[in-house]
Amino acid sequence: MQRFKRFLTYAKKRGLIAHVPYDDYNALKKSKARKVKLTIKQSESLETLNLKKGSDLELVRDSFLFAFYCGGLRIGDVCKLNWNNIKDGRLVYAMAKTGNFKDFPLHSKPLAIIEKYKREPHSKETPLLPIIPTQNTLSE
Repeated sequence: MQRFKRFLTYAKKRGLIAHVPYDDYNALKKSKARKVKLTIKQSESLETLNLKKGSDLELVRDSFLFAFYCGGLRIGDVCKLNWNNIKDGRLVYAMAKTGNFKDFPLHSKPLAIIEKYKREPHSKETPLLPIIPTQNTLSE
């Protein structure tokens, strides 16, 4: 787009066109997204929410809480994590969106969540958490 604008400006300076169409255009300013944070009370309410054991909703809640306890992991990264990413109680992975490398200790709450879904036998390539069902197939 910048090359196209440069080309039009060049053409106007040379008298090839009378008016550059984008001169009258004001681009919208990008505003920063307002981040909403959960309170401690809200996160505790999610933790203690009574959901049917083994239900899809329980899995979705646990996946969200795992991401939350890990400092706000993207759900796409959570879905790609496997047991290779756990090293000596630490979560080690490359973010899918940016490629940035992350390495941080897991405290008891996220460790408890992945232990809850750990199935034997499992390999290093086994996902940490089961696949979250699509919205159309969620069961209570």
